[in-house]
Amino acid sequence: MRSLSRFEEALTRTNEVFGLVAVGVLRLQHPPPAKVLRQALDALQQRHPLLRTRIEKKRGRAGHTYAFAPVEPPRPFPLEVRDRRDAQQWEVVAEDLFNQP
Repeated sequence: MRSLSRFEEALTRTNEVFGLVAVGVLRLQHPPPAKVLRQALDALQQRHPLLRTRIEKKRGRAGHTYAFAPVEPPRPFPLEVRDRRDAQQWEVVAEDLFNQP
């Protein structure tokens, strides 16, 4: 694959120290079945090569270098579908996800 840009490398180095986590929570009025959401995420991942990679760290003479490396087979994006019990449920779910690696 390709080497990381300076910005991508800076984010990677920051993540090694502080651990960046992103959680998306969606509330859909008329949600499709979970199977359809899973298929859409899988299709998105197959369409975009960077969504099937990991960041590889290599040690060299000048220190560490980073590059995107393909992952075969790619790990599917995590997807969790829950029925809404109350207005604040998403906060509890998101907080729990932030505390996972």
